Parts: sequence; structure tokens; C-alpha cells
Amino acid sequence: MKYIARYMNSPIVPEFARMLFQQNREIIEQQLAAHVFNPVADIKKQTASISSLCAQT
Repeated sequence: MKYIARYMNSPIVPEFARMLFQQNREIIEQQLAAHVFNPVADIKKQTASISSLCAQT
């Protein structure tokens, strides 16, 4: 969140974007906290999905 907040203070960010960020800050924090970053598990899921598609043909 600190990186997003720092970027929002940049002069290139339009005022409406800053307002939207402030209005939705709690929701954004919740969604970021709920997101699980596990690239290995994601790759395994994608591989299984592709394998099942190949098995159907």
C-alpha cells in the first residue's frame, strides 16, 4: 500500500484518481490482503487445465 500511496502523490496522477483511491482505500487494502501470491500453484493449475484439454482431444 505504501507504494500505491507514494505514487498517488505524484503530480502526474489526476485529482479524480486520488479521490477514488482515498474513497476506496479500505476496499483496496482488503483485496490486496486477500490476494494470495503463489506463482508455483498458479502454474500447476494452468498446467493441469492444459493437460485436461489435451487429454480430451
